[in-house]
Amino acid sequence: MSRELTISRLPLDIRKMYLFEMIPKNGYKSGRFVWYQNNDEVGFINYQSSVGRTYAGLQLIYQITYQGGEVKNINQEVLLTGIDCNFGGFRWYFKCPGCNARVAVLYSGQNGFYCRKCNHLAYEGQNDSKLNREGIF
Repeated sequence: MSRELTISRLPLDIRKMYLFEMIPKNGYKSGRFVWYQNNDEVGFINYQSSVGRTYAGLQLIYQITYQGGEVKNINQEVLLTGIDCNFGGFRWYFKCPGCNARVAVLYSGQNGFYCRKCNHLAYEGQNDSKLNREGIF
């Protein structure tokens, strides 16, 4: 049985958010995270990030429109956790709201952003047979 692929969902990547200074080193920041496909906007969320001595997290504020036209407003809190790197520096990760796993990417779902496992998603190659992955077929 094949699972839905990660590429079919909107990814929220902490590495990109940090690279584009959406996560402050200390303090508060707010803005909009936008996804594009072929230069067309396909989705966006508003965010508020806060980093301090006792708390690090994001508030994700957005709407989901279901196929029947029903609109649901979502205000989701996602905690951040960080680790010191071996050769200096610091790296942020999301704490998945569903399972508390430390992950770099959360994926859109029907009720918010969760890790790949909570969304039951597979990477592209995981649905292939071993022979197909090895290029035999």
